[in-house]
Amino acid sequence: MKKAKQKENTTNIHYKRKNEKTILLCQIKKIFILFIGIGVIGIGVLSYHISYNIIKENTIFFEKYAMPIKTLLLLAVVIVFFLLVSL
Repeated sequence: MKKAKQKENTTNIHYKRKNEKTILLCQIKKIFILFIGIGVIGIGVLSYHISYNIIKENTIFFEKYAMPIKTLLLLAVVIVFFLLVSL
């Protein structure tokens, strides 16, 4: 009886440690995705400003290149916002 109780305690500890590891891995994964999202936003802002400064004289090129960058930037901001809310 004592051995069965001891075995049950060790399995509970094993599952508890396994659960803590999975929670930690999930948190690390979320933080990693968040940093990637922030990096994407930074790259989007830089590329938008560069394209805006270079192409703002010619409106056809501005509409062709800078506007899609702006929409992708807004999409990245929304994704990172939802990631922050989920953390």
